[in-house]
Amino acid sequence: MINEKEAYDRVWCHYNAMTPFSREDFDMVVSCSRYSVIRKNEFVFKQGSIPTFGGYVFKGCLRQFIADKNTREETVVGFNFEDSCFGDIRGIFYNEPSHTSLQAMEDTIIGRLDKEHYLSLFDNCKSFARLMMVAQERRNSELVQECFETKNVEAEVRYLKMLTTYPHILLRASQRDIASYLGIKPQSLSRIRKNISQTSIDCAA
Repeated sequence: MINEKEAYDRVWCHYNAMTPFSREDFDMVVSCSRYSVIRKNEFVFKQGSIPTFGGYVFKGCLRQFIADKNTREETVVGFNFEDSCFGDIRGIFYNEPSHTSLQAMEDTIIGRLDKEHYLSLFDNCKSFARLMMVAQERRNSELVQECFETKNVEAEVRYLKMLTTYPHILLRASQRDIASYLGIKPQSLSRIRKNISQTSIDCAA
């Protein structure tokens, strides 16, 4: 299903890019993890439920969204592609219902950490505890920045930034989800893509 040495090295590099990790601490995390598959359209957790696990994406992608309680309209707030961590840290640690849903957009292979392992590692593994705090702070900063940009930055600029952040997103996410993530209508997304395409043609001429 997956090359275990390659998977080990990928997670090791990812963790150390965020905060220094000793091999001893990292191996402690690995000993608590297990490979799992989330099938397309299955949920990691649903809005209003208490998350029971999180982890690391080896192959596949997830979308995180909020559904309006009255209209059921979905607002996409983020994606998880290969070599990214996922999970609702607040919900896992404080046993609180999640404000969002996390769903697989395609069959997704993950390294899974169950709630009990998160709690144990946080208490017994200093590197992991630091990683959780860094990850939470980084995500909070990203949400603040995205909220600011939605209100103050032109949609076309946000679209181009999205392509840099998620290079393969046009091939793997629906137009509806991409438009929702950018805070625009699908028709506006179509116009942006047409304008960029036309500009590229003009520049090449």
